[in-house]
Amino acid sequence: MDRREFIKKAVTLAGVSSLGFALKGTPFIFGNNNKNIDMVAVRGGEPDTMFKKGIPYLGGIKNFVKKNDEVAIKVNASWNSKPSDGGNTNPKLVKAVAQACIDAGAKNVYVFDHTIYNPDTTYRESGIKFELSGMKAKIAPANNNRYFEKVKIPNAKILKTAEVHELILSADTLINIPVLKTHGSTRMTSAMKNFMGIVWDRAFYHRNGLHRCIAEIFNFRKPDLNIVDAYNVMVRGGPSGYYNSKIVVKKMQLLSTDLLAIDMAASKILGFKPSTINYLNIANELNLGKKIESINIKKIAI
Repeated sequence: MDRREFIKKAVTLAGVSSLGFALKGTPFIFGNNNKNIDMVAVRGGEPDTMFKKGIPYLGGIKNFVKKNDEVAIKVNASWNSKPSDGGNTNPKLVKAVAQACIDAGAKNVYVFDHTIYNPDTTYRESGIKFELSGMKAKIAPANNNRYFEKVKIPNAKILKTAEVHELILSADTLINIPVLKTHGSTRMTSAMKNFMGIVWDRAFYHRNGLHRCIAEIFNFRKPDLNIVDAYNVMVRGGPSGYYNSKIVVKKMQLLSTDLLAIDMAASKILGFKPSTINYLNIANELNLGKKIESINIKKIAI
């Protein structure tokens, strides 16, 4: 039985003293530089450079991608905006992660998102199409429900079923690369919120309990690796950035396997208390990860 068949059948800010180091007044990260590293926090470099500096501390990309793996990379590619607008995942980071997977021996590497607008326009405007041109990595379509399959979500109160992208079922390795920004409905969007783009009917979330649905989808499958792009950060006007937005060039990046911890860290970059993001509270209730206070974080300044 292959993996696809198996899964289908299975189916306050506490103060700067607690944060470690700061970048131009932005509270930043947290904890210790111990050997057992749960998260890597990088600042001061280009998106591709920060990834290359950070990933070795999680065992390198080969810790996640094996020879002949099918790799799915879930980006945030929702808006028709350029990289400096902070609306989509930085294309340099997408290219670096895709290339690392190829170099690790991946058989296929797919980049995908259920875009808000025409995917050809969005991938072109975001710069992702340009960066991936000539590479082995491919942009996978997600603009038709024929690319989605209905699955049961275990232990869910609201999101008991969902139509998820076929790559969620078939990929050996699932990498989540959100862009960090504010959001009018949830205060922020980062690793967990980015997974709304794996489902076909996003409106169900809004109609039935947005925060709980954001958390419950991970009862089906979690990413193997999360990389939060906090280079150009939309601190106001998210998620689209089309109206009265403000972008701050923070040049930061977080890498972790832990969904809850990485989003708690991301909320602090935006200046929010994690407890004010309701889906993080629900994620803690569902045991989707560890609280940031209990993990070890490697800090890197470039």
